[in-house]
Amino acid sequence: LVLADNWAHIDSVVSTYKFISKNKEMFWEEVEKHLQSKHVYGVRFALVVMLSYYVEEKYLDKIFNAVNNLELGEYYVSMAAAWLLSVCYVKFPNKTEKYLAHANIDNLTYNRTVQKICDSYRVDKQNKEKMKKSKRKI
Repeated sequence: LVLADNWAHIDSVVSTYKFISKNKEMFWEEVEKHLQSKHVYGVRFALVVMLSYYVEEKYLDKIFNAVNNLELGEYYVSMAAAWLLSVCYVKFPNKTEKYLAHANIDNLTYNRTVQKICDSYRVDKQNKEKMKKSKRKI
């Protein structure tokens, strides 16, 4: 599994794995293995791979299920999940908003997701305001 010991290694290296684009179905098994990792950077690897190669309508439900089943208490996992979900929102706002309304994620990760959505230049002001109102009390 992943041997990285910090988030920067994961985030910079994953973008070079262009072979995943041509082997998504096959590589998904590897993503699922890393999601089960007890190592924080193994889980982050899986989330960043999803962010980089799987944010497509075909994989949205798999992404949402994966995030729902994670232990998100670790900062670097929570931030990667928020980043992933914010990109899902940018590309598929309606489906992601419906997911977020009932997401089984902790309040901190949810609010980080909302913040990343609001920080995006690709989300209009009206949707940012709507998302800000959905922030959870911590």
